[in-house]
Amino acid sequence: MKLVWVAIVGASLAHARADAEPPLVFQRHDLSAGAFGQVTQGMGAGDVDGDGRVDLVVGGDEHLLLYRNPDFTPSLIAGGFKFGGGAAVRARDMNGDGRMDVLTGRFKPQGKLPFALAGNAQALLRQASDAPGYDRADTLFPFGFGTSY
Repeated sequence: MKLVWVAIVGASLAHARADAEPPLVFQRHDLSAGAFGQVTQGMGAGDVDGDGRVDLVVGGDEHLLLYRNPDFTPSLIAGGFKFGGGAAVRARDMNGDGRMDVLTGRFKPQGKLPFALAGNAQALLRQASDAPGYDRADTLFPFGFGTSY
């Protein structure tokens, strides 16, 4: 999977009359994951290395990566579990020391039903309106059925 970022070039974001403002031009930049090929799932931006340029922090299936500006070559921040899967990846100064910290969550994906599913149309007719679920024989999938990783 390719990681792509888009930059706005040749235009100002200041408010002005539409006919006086040049159109926005977007330039695509493809980034190589190098030896860290993975499905990416969360990305943040900030000056992580303190050089005054915005870097990219990317979380994915196996790695948390830093892409340093200007060449955006990936380097490993951490590895070992799903970074960014369902969680945000951010670069913020969290402790007030003037340096960017990299934040992400540890996400345990799961898909659980919040209700039971009837196995047939008759189950819907037989079900008591004030009772949750269906008789065992009429239940296709019970409350809480699903998967987790």
